[in-house]
Amino acid sequence: MSSVVQKSTAAESPLVLLCRKWNNFPSSVAQSRCLPVFFGEHHIGYVRPEHAKVMSENYPKAFREEPDSTRGSTTFSVLSEESLATALERMRTETEIQAVKGWRNELYAIRSQFHLPTLLLIERSAACLFGMRQYGTTLIGIVHHPQKGKCVWLQRRAKDKPTWPGQWDVTVSGGLSAFLDIRQRMIQEAEEEAGIPEVLLKDMKAAGIVSFFHDCPRGMYPSTEFMFEVELPSSFTPKNMDGEVDEFRLVSLQELYEAILDPSFKITACPMAVDCLIRHGYLDIETEPQLIEILESIHVPLDSFYRMKP
Repeated sequence: MSSVVQKSTAAESPLVLLCRKWNNFPSSVAQSRCLPVFFGEHHIGYVRPEHAKVMSENYPKAFREEPDSTRGSTTFSVLSEESLATALERMRTETEIQAVKGWRNELYAIRSQFHLPTLLLIERSAACLFGMRQYGTTLIGIVHHPQKGKCVWLQRRAKDKPTWPGQWDVTVSGGLSAFLDIRQRMIQEAEEEAGIPEVLLKDMKAAGIVSFFHDCPRGMYPSTEFMFEVELPSSFTPKNMDGEVDEFRLVSLQELYEAILDPSFKITACPMAVDCLIRHGYLDIETEPQLIEILESIHVPLDSFYRMKP
């Protein structure tokens, strides 16, 4: 445990204030005003009423609003995978909805819970429009530096990225696209984003799961990240291979803590960085008395948000 961290109080903890930003959906009014999204009997997401109105009125073959007598409210249904894909393609040019502007040509598998069969496939950029669960992989690259001690590699996202351009991020992260194995996806992302050869990843270890629900103007991100960690030699410097990263920077744990408090750090990468700081003993209940709230904000039980119709 580092002795550099300042003790905080409930009234002034900057990390607690930050965790309420990355995990702002459960405690916000958004949950009460959003319409639950269903595919058949399966609750798969949430949609803002203004978007639900546009989509159900203009794309009736794909979407439908209907009263739910058991809940005393309105629900929003996706009618089929095919009609959804057609509607989203049209919405790219026919609407100003931000979520469909950063098209990825990459499919996400949507299911009500991770262990259950895939219900439908959706263009990755559009998943946040419907508050659909998103899964990803994150790698924390650790270096034992001779002067700085235990360090972590950070990356700065490319300025032309469709989401959070130019912001600082953890070592490697990527969405879990349809049909990909979790570990294999992590290895693929590590090679593409940071040029880490597979030989350096042979001792890569699973490091748990982080989950949170972030609500922002672009959309809703109920995110589950499969965490990995690997020790990298001090002689190795990451090098981007796919044009999605502008630079890398090696930081100490103290510098990592300071970095995540800066607005230039990607808000949805903060939970994974905090998880790393807790795992390595930099943050504990003595240095952060509100650690319980922070822990709960990176381990949100997202399964409880998505239930079958009664």
